[in-house]
Amino acid sequence: MTRSICAVFLLALAYPAFAQVNPQFADVSDEIEMVRSLVRIERKAAVEQAMQLAPTESQAFWSLYNEYEAERTVINDRTVKVITDYAAAYPDVGDERAETLLAEAFDVDADQLSLKKKYAKRFKKILSPARVARFFQIERKLDAVQNLSIAEQIPLIDQ
Repeated sequence: MTRSICAVFLLALAYPAFAQVNPQFADVSDEIEMVRSLVRIERKAAVEQAMQLAPTESQAFWSLYNEYEAERTVINDRTVKVITDYAAAYPDVGDERAETLLAEAFDVDADQLSLKKKYAKRFKKILSPARVARFFQIERKLDAVQNLSIAEQIPLIDQ
């Protein structure tokens, strides 16, 4: 399941990059949203399978998870923008553009961490600390696989 999430996520990232760099791909916004929706569904299924929630936990967890996922999606939109901005500039990125992209990437990373901390506190109100830790372990694993797949596709900046 994790590999299929990565494949779908890569497609979700590739479409915006092509759309920004190549205007003939600009009309694929419906496809982008469809692919991103599939990523969210696959990710949710992976979380559901790994969490094995009791019926008493389920409703509260999924309600909060949906809020978390909505905020995470906004941050992921910024990640996509960093990647597409890089794709648009590549291979002639230049120092000024590199500095801007690096700063934005760090800001996105910080916001992702802040979001996780914020929601860890909220999840602890409905789940035990061990269950919350398990959820964020699952999140880290899914993120790591996605990030590795993305990183393999992005060429390094020329020096």
